Amino acid sequence: MRLKNILIATMLMVTNVSTANRVLAADGSSPSAAGIQVLGVTLNTATRNEARSTMKAQGAIAKREDDRYWYDLYDPSSLLQGASQLSVGYSIRTNKLAFVQYEFPAFMETEKVKEVGDMVAQKYGHPSSATGNIGLGPVEYDWNLNGGVKLTVSRDWPDTTVYMTYQIPAAFKQMQAEMAENNKEQKQQSAKKQSNAF
Repeated sequence: MRLKNILIATMLMVTNVSTANRVLAADGSSPSAAGIQVLGVTLNTATRNEARSTMKAQGAIAKREDDRYWYDLYDPSSLLQGASQLSVGYSIRTNKLAFVQYEFPAFMETEKVKEVGDMVAQKYGHPSSATGNIGLGPVEYDWNLNGGVKLTVSRDWPDTTVYMTYQIPAAFKQMQAEMAENNKEQKQQSAKKQSNAF
């Protein structure tokens, strides 16, 4: 009889979780088979043009949208309380979305990282990992989301600015490789220019 009760309770929990996931997925506010969404943008599949038009339709105010840069900049203050900047990064070669990062200024407010981490936890649950001391030093909370998307809430030290960053692994790796290649080319050009001076 006890085993039967445990099985029934387990089946009810699975049913409730499954139903909750379907409900949350329908409004795009939680991990789903369709992918993680931020401002209506499905992170795993979005291109630069799709992300730009969708974010602006949601009310993001563009500060810089320029295909010559790896990232666009937006003012998110009307969208997310306390956020001062939204940076959206792309691979230039593939035009795929690579990261989305909100910046929260926290002028020596050491608790701000916990506040943002708690906000994220309300949507995605407890972080997969957490490191650091909220009162002093760098802090990082990590979530491993659907489709391999990594979400991080972090703070460096002594700068207490808090960053909430979504990374789309393959596109982020591609973007970093492009940036490293560009940096190497610029250094070579600078060295060549300098060598002509002596």
